[in-house]
Order: sequence, then structure tokens, then C-alpha cells
Amino acid sequence: MTSDRSTRRPWSILVINPNTTQAMTDALIPLIEGLNFDPILTKFTFFTAPSGVPSINNEADAKESARHCLPTLITNHLANHDAFLICCYSAHPLS
Repeated sequence: MTSDRSTRRPWSILVINPNTTQAMTDALIPLIEGLNFDPILTKFTFFTAPSGVPSINNEADAKESARHCLPTLITNHLANHDAFLICCYSAHPLS
């Protein structure tokens, strides 16, 4: 038996910027909106690291950002979303 997703709540996707630069998160919003997902079926919310590094330039920065992001993500976000998109130019420990 299949279920019609349109009769249920939308998929909730958390878009994660693992650095502290809010401008980078803000720049993701029009990119995601430009994908033209149906807002009835898919809801995107955005997260910026609450502390840590302003830019991830190496593996040490990535580990440091994960250390700052993970507690907040676990406490406040993981249970509330169906999927997560880690937005980082390199492989990130959160992914």
C-alpha cells in the first residue's frame, strides 16, 4: 500500500551551513528556492553554525565546526526533519 505524500505534512529538509557566516546561509536560500520544489510537499529550513569557525578551509576547521554544530543539531533539529543537506565545499564530518 502506498501513501499519497500530498495528504501528509511536507517533507522537512534542514539545509546546514556548518560555519558561522550567516551571509553564506542567506546565499543558499535563493539557490534552494530556484530548485522549484513544491512548497506543499517540501519545506526547507536553514541552519548556521551557532559558534565555531567563520570559514572551513581545512580538515581541522571542519572538525571544529562539527564540534560546535552537532550538539545543537542533536538537541534542536534532528527529530524535526526528514532529511539534511550539509552545505560545505569539502567533505564534512557531519555528512
